[in-house]
Amino acid sequence: MFSFFIRKPQIVLDCFTSNHDAFHLTPIVEGIKTYPDWWKQLPVIDSTSYHYNDGNYNEGSYLENGKDKNDNTLNMKRCYGFTELFRRSAVIESWSDINIRIIKDNIYPSCSNGPLPEQHPSHQYGNAFTNYNHIKFKSPWRFKEKTGVNFLLICAEWHLDEYNLKMPPGCLDFRTQHYININTFLPKQDTTNISIKSGAPLAYLIPLSESKLKINNHFVDELELEKLSSVNRSFYGYRHHINLIERNEKRSKCPFHFG
Repeated sequence: MFSFFIRKPQIVLDCFTSNHDAFHLTPIVEGIKTYPDWWKQLPVIDSTSYHYNDGNYNEGSYLENGKDKNDNTLNMKRCYGFTELFRRSAVIESWSDINIRIIKDNIYPSCSNGPLPEQHPSHQYGNAFTNYNHIKFKSPWRFKEKTGVNFLLICAEWHLDEYNLKMPPGCLDFRTQHYININTFLPKQDTTNISIKSGAPLAYLIPLSESKLKINNHFVDELELEKLSSVNRSFYGYRHHINLIERNEKRSKCPFHFG
């Protein structure tokens, strides 16, 4: 009876940068604020014109050439998978104008803001992506989230449809590390140029949880950002780094605290 007083659990993603333009011009935002222009321009279908049979939309009986008999064109305005993706995600937008010139096995990047993208040597990923060049976009953002929930990082393909590139997905938590770098593969071609404007979505960040996502952006100085910029410096790999963090969290608890 008093359930309406119970707050739904939230995942709070705190996003930090010392980059003035990134903070003011391309903050981390909820996906619902970044619907692609092509999607916004689709006509809205009047749901009252749909025909139902025993609670189910009968496509075979009522559709002709992708339209219902009231001439309402079906489109992605009501695509559940699409709208849920944007409802649940955070979006990382390009903090810089990025230009990349590709000449066969060599790429020559330039950007208007922030550090230049980096490349990893091909031996690090073996025989994968043999027909592609690697490039890594170095985000000016650092992230914190206290519960340790995992986030799925995927390419913002609904916004990058004009580009021939691959951004392999990854899974991250922001309790034990705070970086996001966006690894990308570009096809080896004789000569081509790729240009991405600042403000273009690059990646979707999706918490693997049913809890509602809340995003806080913070503008901090370089010293404060440096505190969130530590990387794994162990010879024994990232798992050892996590084990040390968890050990020290346990040590910090009151010795009389149980559970």
